[in-house]
Amino acid sequence: MTWRRTVRTVVGLLLTLALVAPARARQTPPDPLREINDSLQVPGTKDAAEVLCPALAAMRPPPGAPVGLRKVSLMTSADAEWAAWDSWAAGDSQQAVLTALKTITDPKSKFTFGLKFGRANVAPEWVAAGLFIETGDPPLIGLAVTGMRYLARLDDLALLCTVEAERLAVANKPDECAALLVNWVRFGRMMADRPFAKEKSWGATQIEAALERLGDIACTHTTLFTEKSIQNTNKDLDLRALAPERVRFPIGERMALKQLVALSIDERGGPKPDAFGPTVGRLTADPANAYDLFPQAAYWSEIGKVHAGWFDTRDTIDKVLNDWQKRWELNNIFDPIMKTPTDYSKMDRLKFAMVEALVKDIPVIFNQRTSLVTQLTGTRSAIAVVGYKSVQGQWPPTLPPVQPRFVQKLDDDPWFWEEEREVRDFFRYFVPMRDQPVGPRELPKPHMVRVDLSGSSASLVAEEVTGVAFIVRVALKDLKAIAPGVYDTAAGTLDETKLKERLLAAAKESASRIFSDQDALKALQDGLTSSANTTSEVLMAGLRSMLDAPGAQSALDSEARTHGLTLDELKQFVIKFNEKGDAANAPLLKSMKDGQPLTLEMIEQMLTSHAEALTSPDLLEPYIKKVVAALATPGGVATGPGITATLTEKDFVLYSVGPDMKADYAKIVGRAGPDILIWPPVLTLERRALKGN
Repeated sequence: MTWRRTVRTVVGLLLTLALVAPARARQTPPDPLREINDSLQVPGTKDAAEVLCPALAAMRPPPGAPVGLRKVSLMTSADAEWAAWDSWAAGDSQQAVLTALKTITDPKSKFTFGLKFGRANVAPEWVAAGLFIETGDPPLIGLAVTGMRYLARLDDLALLCTVEAERLAVANKPDECAALLVNWVRFGRMMADRPFAKEKSWGATQIEAALERLGDIACTHTTLFTEKSIQNTNKDLDLRALAPERVRFPIGERMALKQLVALSIDERGGPKPDAFGPTVGRLTADPANAYDLFPQAAYWSEIGKVHAGWFDTRDTIDKVLNDWQKRWELNNIFDPIMKTPTDYSKMDRLKFAMVEALVKDIPVIFNQRTSLVTQLTGTRSAIAVVGYKSVQGQWPPTLPPVQPRFVQKLDDDPWFWEEEREVRDFFRYFVPMRDQPVGPRELPKPHMVRVDLSGSSASLVAEEVTGVAFIVRVALKDLKAIAPGVYDTAAGTLDETKLKERLLAAAKESASRIFSDQDALKALQDGLTSSANTTSEVLMAGLRSMLDAPGAQSALDSEARTHGLTLDELKQFVIKFNEKGDAANAPLLKSMKDGQPLTLEMIEQMLTSHAEALTSPDLLEPYIKKVVAALATPGGVATGPGITATLTEKDFVLYSVGPDMKADYAKIVGRAGPDILIWPPVLTLERRALKGN
């Protein structure tokens, strides 16, 4: 019996090993595509894509040539194009999309938008309708950033929402109109929980657009919203309901970088000579041009020769993303940590070019979260004032009387913080001509507001949008303070001698400040050391690639307008400035290559050479004179398209003090201005200007 037991035991053990061994053999490295798709599954929720995407796939395309959301939002029922848009929005397939939107944004239903990555992971009819995310073959998670085809179809959804809001307003359906706009906001909030920064950015943009449209409808259809509809809307828009502080920091970029490192860099070694260029080149190649992969692969192969290896790249990915995540979760723009340089700002953009290629858009979402909270809380206060007027027949004397009847509790201005007393305050509010101070012999005057339409002033200005924008801001950072004192706006003349004197003085002051700041000094030392160990040819090739990158053009164009230049002039300036800088700093870079630590004299020498370059004839005449003229003009002549609005007691003004935390009566708003206008909505003022009223 003993031998039988022994045989059974041995056979059982062999069977166990036979089962376990193949299981172990079958284990494969984690599939990055499956990993990111698994992250979309939230227990206890339903997939909104399963409801919305079939409706979007059946939706008819918008009428006419492709147009942007703002242009469509500016239309009214009196415009010639309106009939086509009205008919389109009323169509059965479009109404089915709005029904789907209502279903997935019902807070009781608990939906999340779980559209999977990779065209093979969605229904073929969705792919045919452009409702998919391209990750290539073989799948590369990083390609999702440029492969989010579905966002274009969601843009059509936004067009439908803004048209339907006007249709409902014209039909005098306040509750339905407000509910639709709230659904739009909620969908934007849902998208803010997607894995990538680009998706979060899209969601934040939609939240702001929907809120501005709500204010615009209330401002143009003055008797539409009733007391009840305003009360209900303000409850739906409560911060606790939308919870912007619970938006997760993006995880998609980290997953994509983890996969890129595994594919293109030898473990515990350096970039793979045969894989780095072709792999990373897929990220920047034009998807519409199959032949573009060859030059992109060649470019990245050159970068691979100076790129960091496995250990440093992994450490930098963790350092940069963990630093951002800490700030994101802190969610306090006034915390001292937010004033310190980020690890991203100190990162060597060439040595870690692969990291830069995937994370450069993340800083934008920090600005957007603050901006959308400002718009959200400001809109609640503004429509509460509208509710007060509808009942009392006049604007309230101050903001507090609107609570609790029209808004349960007024929100604080996110940009106001009095550190000494540790207090916050409401948004600034006044009625033009009624509330503005006048002298004993003066008559009340209409209030003039200059609105720059090229961007928002709600930016934290904590990070650069692109590497080139960063170069421009560093090169020209002293000119904003200097310009008014060296340029005569009336005569249109520049005092070149005074300009050079003040630039040199600013250079010495900056050198002293950098030398006394250990973090700034280390960042400069690291950056110069990296540049010293890289050929100027590689550096300039990288710079030109940044200048010509399709995704950077809109940011660079905005940067150019801000400084009074065209896009081509900005590009020419950046190249010439860097060529001069390389020549002037050659001795300094040689010292850095030899391992010499930075001294105050070395920093002064470098910044002085920069100041002298700016006033050299080949930079001064074609570029710097234009920049100084733009920066010296009140309101900024280089702020892009803009309007001047005249406001009377028929309007009220509600605004945020903005990043400078000073109440300036919202005289200048937008990219060039210090204040952030909530009411009248900029959309309304733009329409008034277009229609001449």
